Amino acid sequence: MKKIVTAQEMFDAGWQAFVVEGRPWSLDISKDLCRYRGPNGAKCLGGLMIDDDDYDPRIEEQECGDAFKLIDYEFDDQGLTDEDGSELYEDNMQIQLHDVLYVCDAVPGSPEVKYAYVNFANRFGLTIPNSSV
Repeated sequence: MKKIVTAQEMFDAGWQAFVVEGRPWSLDISKDLCRYRGPNGAKCLGGLMIDDDDYDPRIEEQECGDAFKLIDYEFDDQGLTDEDGSELYEDNMQIQLHDVLYVCDAVPGSPEVKYAYVNFANRFGLTIPNSSV
């Protein structure tokens, strides 16, 4: 049965993991790819959305959109676009809210990560979750 992942759900999961809790990034920098399941339970943004029962190691070499298709997940962009009309898609979220922050040495839980999430939410009209951050 296909699982639907909405843009807001994916954003909320990333906010909780990387802004509120300060969980570590999950990337294989040697291959320039995120890790859906990394060392010590680390997960990338897309990996946060994948139920353990649905995880398939073959997705580790895939971009987020392709990984979702492989395990019968579907991304719902909720019709969200930015001011230029650019569509919101799962790979865009993965890159901007996880991979780029890692490459720029942003520390999970830091003000820089929160700033990136707030800007992304404002750009695409996503709701920032209520939190103590």
